[in-house]
Order: sequence, then C-alpha cells, then structure tokens
Amino acid sequence: GALLAVDEAHATLVCGESGGGAAEALGVAGQVDLHIGTLSKAFGALGGFVATSRDLKSLLLNKGRAYVYSTALPNPVVAAAQAALAVSHREGWRRAHVWQLVERLGSALGVPALSPVVPLVVGSEQAALDLSSHLLREGFHVPAIRPPTVPPGTCRLRVSLSAAHSNEDVDALVDVVKKYRDPSTPLMALPFLMEQATQPHMRAVRWGAQPAAAAASGGAEGRGVVGSDL
Repeated sequence: GALLAVDEAHATLVCGESGGGAAEALGVAGQVDLHIGTLSKAFGALGGFVATSRDLKSLLLNKGRAYVYSTALPNPVVAAAQAALAVSHREGWRRAHVWQLVERLGSALGVPALSPVVPLVVGSEQAALDLSSHLLREGFHVPAIRPPTVPPGTCRLRVSLSAAHSNEDVDALVDVVKKYRDPSTPLMALPFLMEQATQPHMRAVRWGAQPAAAAASGGAEGRGVVGSDL
C-alpha cells in the first residue's frame, strides 16, 4: 500500500488546536504516515523535520540520502526550535491572535483569507511590482509573486502575518492598500480560493477546529523526529 505524507510547512504551530498542523485540524493526524515540515517559518529557526513512526524513522535515518549526506544542524538552531515549540504549547493565545489578524485583513480588503499567508491578486506583473514598491515606501515589505511561481495574469502580493503583528499594523496596511488601488478595479479573488472559503473542511483548517469524533488516534505516541535541512 501507499504511504501518506503531508507537507505541513505553512501549518505547523499555526493550524490545529495545539498547533499540530492541518492534519490535526482536520482530525486525521493518526492516518498520516509522514508529517513533513520546516523549522524556518513559524519556528523562526532553520532546517526541517519529519515526524513519523519508529520504523519509518529508522528507514529514513539509514536510507534517506538527503539526511544521510547532510550536516547536522548547529546546536543553537535546534535549541531555538525547541524553545519555539515550548512557547507555542504554553502560549496558545499567539496562534489565536494570528487567526484574528487573518480575519481582520481579509474582511477589511474583501479577499479570501484562509491562512496567515494572504494573497492579494492584482493581475499583471507590473501591477504587482508597482504595488509592492509603493508599500515598501510606506514601510511594508510585501513581495510581489510572479510567473513562473504563479500563472500569468494572477500576479499577487503575499502578505505574511505573524503573532508579532498588531491590529494597528493590519489597519495601517489596509489603509495604504485602499488609498493606492483604483476603486473601480478591486483586488481580484481567485475563484478556487473563494470556493474553498465556503467549504467546512477549509474552515476547520483555518480555525483549528477539530471535531471530537475525529480526534487524532495516534498522537505523538510511537513517533520519532528526523531533522534535516529540508
């Protein structure tokens, strides 16, 4: 049979009741064979991880070329990631605050906001570059995302929210964007994003709601962690 691997790069410490990621939020963590993530986003460190069973961990340690032929992470980096994990477990209000900011930004700009990485789709490459440059002059670093990363005609700015941001930060960004853009040409919203925003399973991922009947069966018991520069 096939193994199920889930890329939790943008979901670890953000989605799920305890920050366990999208699989935890959807109540299917116990059905996932490999949880793959990075330590360079919510953890604020470097490197990556694979959380899996003891048997698969042993297989990766001995057969995974990307791990076998890589160099171990520096101790301070590992310690920083461990500290971030402890803070996430101890201070769940940070996760709740991020989602409150997501709701605030999406509501104010009228765009679908399904995660702390909020796309503002503007269309052409030049439009994205112009808006990004304008925001930088106003004190906001919001990079333009262009082809080949995204399809032509769907160039966008990518707003990355964190627990370090405040309501005032979001309001100031919204104010600058609204003053800049032409009211007759509102920010585009990709159809598939609009559709996902109405689906219950996407709301579950977004808010970390986990149905009691679908609680993860395996949890962390019997699982190991493999570190690498993924």
